[in-house]
Amino acid sequence: MDSGTRLPRGEGALTLLVGLGTALVQLPIFDRWLAFLDEGYILAIADEINRGRVLYRDVNIDAPFPGAFYLLASWFRLLGTSVYSSRLLAVTVFALLVMAVFRLAREFLGRAWSLGVVVVFLCYRIWAFPHWHIFNYSPLAATLLLAAAGGVFAFLRT
Repeated sequence: MDSGTRLPRGEGALTLLVGLGTALVQLPIFDRWLAFLDEGYILAIADEINRGRVLYRDVNIDAPFPGAFYLLASWFRLLGTSVYSSRLLAVTVFALLVMAVFRLAREFLGRAWSLGVVVVFLCYRIWAFPHWHIFNYSPLAATLLLAAAGGVFAFLRT
């Protein structure tokens, strides 16, 4: 890696701390409620994948991002099929999303303002209840999109 793609000193550690802090903020509340309709639908589809069913052939879905269901099915193979394990994945995905937001904010803003953006995203997480508290395709798609944008900025720095 040349000097054009390296993060300034301490930025990588700060980004990891942002992700860890985001996960820690979520841990007291991530499993304190129920969302049978949307969450049950997503978990049941991932479970069907693990039973050998194929999306769009054996299982009818209207979701625009089927990769999220395959990721959740893989997660279930690691940690078991449960609401609890899917919520852990939701916590992880949101922490990655906030890390990506922080990295993008750092392209344009100072540290303090970028950390302020992190606080706004944490407030947004609470405000967007329940849809950003369950694992679904929206936060995952946003995370992948922002990570790709961060990759473009890293490339442009070179």
